[in-house]
Amino acid sequence: MSRSISRRALGGALGVSLIAAACGGDDAAQPPLDVGAPLATPLTAVVGFDEPRRWAGRTLRVGLWGGEIQRGIAAAVLDPFSALTGAVVTIFQADYDRLATSVADHEVYLDVVVADLTRVDDLLSGGATQALPPDLVDPVRLGPVPPVSGGMPLYAYAMVGAVRRDLGTPEELPGDWVEWSDLSRYPSPRSLPASPLGTLEIALLADGVARDRLYPLDIERALAKLDAYVASVGEHWWRSGDEAVIWLIQEAVSLAATWHHRATAAVLDGRPIDIVWRDALTVVDYLAVANGSPNLDVASDLIRFALTDEVQSVLGYAAQLGPVVPGAFRHIAPVQARRLPTFPERRDDLILVDRAWWGEQREATATRFDEWLRTRGVATA
Repeated sequence: MSRSISRRALGGALGVSLIAAACGGDDAAQPPLDVGAPLATPLTAVVGFDEPRRWAGRTLRVGLWGGEIQRGIAAAVLDPFSALTGAVVTIFQADYDRLATSVADHEVYLDVVVADLTRVDDLLSGGATQALPPDLVDPVRLGPVPPVSGGMPLYAYAMVGAVRRDLGTPEELPGDWVEWSDLSRYPSPRSLPASPLGTLEIALLADGVARDRLYPLDIERALAKLDAYVASVGEHWWRSGDEAVIWLIQEAVSLAATWHHRATAAVLDGRPIDIVWRDALTVVDYLAVANGSPNLDVASDLIRFALTDEVQSVLGYAAQLGPVVPGAFRHIAPVQARRLPTFPERRDDLILVDRAWWGEQREATATRFDEWLRTRGVATA
């Protein structure tokens, strides 16, 4: 049976308190770092949203995926939208299958859903979501992350190399995936995702594929390269990115490929971890509107609100997620801006994961990757 890539492998955020609870006092000598402002600055005014009864009496149902990202979206986007427009915003557990079924049954259970890049296109083609007007948000404001027919980008996150600082001096630490993957230079244990997205790209980059020639992915070449890392990874194939960070803190591994916001949470907690940003594999989540939603007007206004400079900047603090609106960085302290993947000065370091390729190849690739894991003695979910 084929399977899709899970939301546990795509995103979700780890709170600093969770790291501390999971790891006790190890490596706790360094003080937590200042981010330049409170992590969730209250948002009380947004240009263009000064009608507190604009949507009074209307309810908008939003599907989210839980965890720290859900709390960040609620704090940065949904709560201020409700306060500034009068709309009642209700959060539902996002579920792609339930959404499709509810649309088919003409009993749509939510109005807006956060959709990942592997699903945003087929949700539209399958009729679960609807096409959005191309001028809903000025695409020029979105910088390098364009809208798609079925959704508007909400935030970006990136798979980065995370390394323990005791692996070497600052000059000796890896600077990109090629160096991160060098077993002769860094024979220490590693952690990789037990999921193909990101893992295959890392393997191909390590095997010398140029970043502008990654897609379409050569899956068999990537798996052949990964054979060299089976012993180094051992039992440290992660299914939720918090595992990789916890293993780093516990010194079970010295290098890990993980989501930037999870590694950042550890850095902010004073843990001795460095982040390798060069060739960070950047993923975008989108806001999509359910087909048949009776609240298209409110949903469209929420999307416009979410993509204002002010809201995007607060999202960068509340959940350590990368703004997709470059203007947001005018409102973010430089020390915090450098911790976000879409920091303008880092743009050339990033590799944008190919939405179209993964949308088309998601299930077949996941099935082949699981088969490869099983034949190497790694349990699959």
